[in-house]
Amino acid sequence: MLGFHPPLEDDEIPYSWLVTYCQLSGLPSARLLLEQLHIAHYQLASQFPGYVPFICGESHVSAHEVIHEHTILPVFQPFLHPKTYSSAFANLATGRASNLHSRMSLVANRVNSGTVLRACPACIESDGETVGRAWWHVQHQLPGCSVCLKHFEPLCEVAVQRRALILPSQINLQH
Repeated sequence: MLGFHPPLEDDEIPYSWLVTYCQLSGLPSARLLLEQLHIAHYQLASQFPGYVPFICGESHVSAHEVIHEHTILPVFQPFLHPKTYSSAFANLATGRASNLHSRMSLVANRVNSGTVLRACPACIESDGETVGRAWWHVQHQLPGCSVCLKHFEPLCEVAVQRRALILPSQINLQH
């Protein structure tokens, strides 16, 4: 574990924070770090990441804040029975998120399960200028979203491998 942590930026998904954390670790291999942290077996870019407890512990941000401000789970709340939502929230907060898509009936609805990430070229540029790094925004990962709600530009999509670590600044924006 690092003696410091990157800040969890507004509208940043947990995967993006984890990529930055791994890059700042100084270890020659992100895979080695993920194995040391016991999170190498997770699908890293998942919309419902099982490593929320790790992020909470390292960033000192509550599970409630991580889930409600940095994942897409709250978007589904109006469509779920209150018990289903609270169960999904509790599972995500405790790192047991492996079956949330099926329990929330998202598999049948063909909601992206985290294999594709979207980014706005203008947001990438703006984030780099204001903060010094770009991150994956929650708003760009919302189901059906194809245009940035801030810049009204089409989003670029990138397919992400199960255990790949990539930030928006690393993608080819010439789509």
